Amino acid sequence: MTVNAAEAINSTGGQIIGDDGKVAIDSDKAKAGLENLATAYKNGNIPKQAITYQEEQGRQSFEDGKLLFLRNWPYVYNLATTDSTSTVKDNFGVAPLPGASGPGASTLGGHSLGVSVYSKNKATALDFVKFVTGEEMQKLYVTQASAAPVLSKLYDDPELTAKLPYLPALKTSIENAVPRPVTPFYPAVTKAIQSNAFSALKGDKSVDPAISDIKTAMQSAGIK
Repeated sequence: MTVNAAEAINSTGGQIIGDDGKVAIDSDKAKAGLENLATAYKNGNIPKQAITYQEEQGRQSFEDGKLLFLRNWPYVYNLATTDSTSTVKDNFGVAPLPGASGPGASTLGGHSLGVSVYSKNKATALDFVKFVTGEEMQKLYVTQASAAPVLSKLYDDPELTAKLPYLPALKTSIENAVPRPVTPFYPAVTKAIQSNAFSALKGDKSVDPAISDIKTAMQSAGIK
């Protein structure tokens, strides 16, 4: 719920936490983003049962032809096109999330690799990181898992785009992506967003008090 609410808010030009680290969610743009999400749920564009889905439940419903659209991670592409039971394998496309006047803001996930300062085998670990992030392994990674490669040139590779035509859309999504709220108080922030965005979707509270309650909870957690 945090990721979906953040994408809706960021896609209308709003912010949850500003670049200065301060609470920024109480804005007209942020309210418009959450309102878009709540309206889509109210009018049925987002099915009522969808708010109970984990990623795999959403993917299965999409492959079963029960959903008009699916917001999910790139791994779904290969599965939706190769699963023997998929009813949409030859009948779907991929696009960036919509924004107010162009592509919206997807949430930037993490595929980060690092070497611990406490590692007894730092050189070997670094060699492995270089290996898995190299071009050969990244091509295998994207073709076998339809995941996002870390090398930008692969998004324009003719051989890869012929096999995986969604890559240009994925590139646009990543170029416009925004990380989850960056704060040392993330547990409190995500709890506030989840509970209040969920209440707004269900109609238990309107968008204005939902946004206000998120702001209050974040300030109570220690964010200015």
